[in-house]
Amino acid sequence: MMATSHRPLLPKGLSYQDRNDTDQTGVLSRPRANARRPPNTTTACNVCRRRKTKCDGRQPVCSSCLKYGAVCAYSARRRPLQTLEADRDEILLQLSRTLSRDNVAEVLKLLRTFSADTAPELLETLGTLGWESSGDFPMLSEHCLLRGLLAPACNDLEFELMVRHPISFPPLFPLQVASLSLKSLLRPSRISATQQPCDSNKSSGQWQTQVTTLRYPTRALVDHRLLKLEMKNWTEVPISNELAAHIISFYIETDYQTLPFFELDLFIKDLISNRPHFCSRLLVNALFSWTCQAYTAISSEAYLLGQAFFKQAQQLIPDGPDLITLTAVSALQFLCIAAAGYGQDHLAHHFLRQSVAIGKRMGLFGVSSEVESAGTWLGSWEDWNKNASYTAWGVYNWVSLFCLRYHTSEIDVPPKIPMPGSLDLKPETESLETTTPSTDVEVFTACCKLWVISNDVTQKYRHGYSTQSPSQQLQVAEQTFRRLLAWGDALPLSLVRRDQSTHAVIMMHIYYHAIVADLFRHFLPISDDHLRLRSFSTLQATPRAIYTASINQLKRLLVFFRLSFKMASLSILSQTVLIYVFNAVVREAHRSDQLEWHFYLQVCLAALEDLYGCYRESWSVTRGLLCIAMERGAITRRKAEQIASEMMVLGDHYSTCAEVDTRSMIDLDLAVINPAAARVSSLASKYEEQMLEKRSEAGVDA
Repeated sequence: MMATSHRPLLPKGLSYQDRNDTDQTGVLSRPRANARRPPNTTTACNVCRRRKTKCDGRQPVCSSCLKYGAVCAYSARRRPLQTLEADRDEILLQLSRTLSRDNVAEVLKLLRTFSADTAPELLETLGTLGWESSGDFPMLSEHCLLRGLLAPACNDLEFELMVRHPISFPPLFPLQVASLSLKSLLRPSRISATQQPCDSNKSSGQWQTQVTTLRYPTRALVDHRLLKLEMKNWTEVPISNELAAHIISFYIETDYQTLPFFELDLFIKDLISNRPHFCSRLLVNALFSWTCQAYTAISSEAYLLGQAFFKQAQQLIPDGPDLITLTAVSALQFLCIAAAGYGQDHLAHHFLRQSVAIGKRMGLFGVSSEVESAGTWLGSWEDWNKNASYTAWGVYNWVSLFCLRYHTSEIDVPPKIPMPGSLDLKPETESLETTTPSTDVEVFTACCKLWVISNDVTQKYRHGYSTQSPSQQLQVAEQTFRRLLAWGDALPLSLVRRDQSTHAVIMMHIYYHAIVADLFRHFLPISDDHLRLRSFSTLQATPRAIYTASINQLKRLLVFFRLSFKMASLSILSQTVLIYVFNAVVREAHRSDQLEWHFYLQVCLAALEDLYGCYRESWSVTRGLLCIAMERGAITRRKAEQIASEMMVLGDHYSTCAEVDTRSMIDLDLAVINPAAARVSSLASKYEEQMLEKRSEAGVDA
């Protein structure tokens, strides 16, 4: 049998790697330690994972899927913790280089809202858009772009106001609650509450709250000329010159910046030099009768001194021609504010009308022609023109604010003499050497123009405006609102709201939005389906939308004012924003899905408690507001009693026998249809009836 012939076996051919490892003689060299190897793939596509085949991890399509025409996709996999932390730190670093701290927090908060399913899809879409430069960014509509840049708005009209009128309606970015001093906002700043064991049985483990009243520290004088003050020249009330100087300095620092009744430099010169031209015994005593009330937060003896000044000022009111003076017009308005603070509204109205009557007789306001105005007798006397300008416009502004709260009308025609900012007067040498902070004339002039617009609305209501149809009323309201928007657009940059704004600027913006809210308040009960402002582009241009936009601004102004101006918050003039915001938030209380109203409710109540330590009137105002809150389910009777008990601690220096008579409007919505029932006195009495009923029920249960 022949042997089978087989093909001889040849050695295995060299691989690509072996060929690279041979030397020039063709002999296979030893493997090198640093020989290149195919990279290990840590991420495989979904197709290769399912087939359990090797994947090179190329993106967007791996080699295997490209070869077989499969749809290549990668699923998100959890990466090592160290790698994620490194990437997180890098992302935060890049964000911090381009955004502020608050904005970085907002971006991260937004990213956390994406679910695990939508986040990879979103990031993959962003990564494949291929924007390589700012010019490649897709063009958005102006509306959408601004929507992304500005703070969120409640409705389209509020957004339009923020865009077209940012001075009056600046964007309201969300409050960073963690950065706020909540204790200063939500608790009375003059109350210290501590927990102590009950005296009756300290071993029982029961505790009671001990509440004490705090005093603010004395501040430095704002004008060194006050060191020369001699009070014995002006009053019989026993008060030290040092305390009197600090009280006047406090007034200059707070209320004068908002509501001046005289030119400050002329007043201080006569006060120190004992001259009767721009200062008088009546004016000094009337001024102290008001300012001592606010100063009670600093010195406990100031309240009794204020009552003594109030009594003496009334005794100094002259009869006949001696009362026809600029100082008398100013003094009677000081007495009006002081009487309101003491809760004696019958006297407040009497002093206000007496001052207005004298001012009209002197031609300061309420006259229709230039011939009847004060300019005819002021002549070219520079100092008298200057002081008369402050007196006329200061009284006009205060009377306008008074009418806003009491729904009355006292001055039909604004002053004919120029506003202080319109007087081209050279400052005197002596005033340049003092440290007195000059009144912000721009703020005062802007307020004068604002109250002129407000008074026009008051006069329209008085002359048959309320009898017109809703559509006719809305047309007038829209025209007025356009005037208010134009007023805001014309404000100089120094009067734009910012962190460095003075309290006078903030008060001006508070008055502005209070006027706007009242302008559209009586449209709220009417359905929005038939009411729309025609001069706005959005379909949501309704009275309710404008009212809501102004209330949102007032809320933010309240928070800023309370946090930034502790001393100015002691002024009775700050009560306006509290009443307007309180009325708005109790209206929102029925919406259980929004708890923002509760925060602002606490802010208002804390501020009102602080005011009660200075003004007896605030006791009736707070009781009236508590009555409104209980009726609308915003607070319970138990909570109302707790607030009332805290207020009694702050008001322990008041005489219990003194009667409080406050007639201003407190329920602003009810005032539209039933003014008598909306007054402070009516609602405060109703509150006492409810508390008496509660105590009676508790006695029956016991």
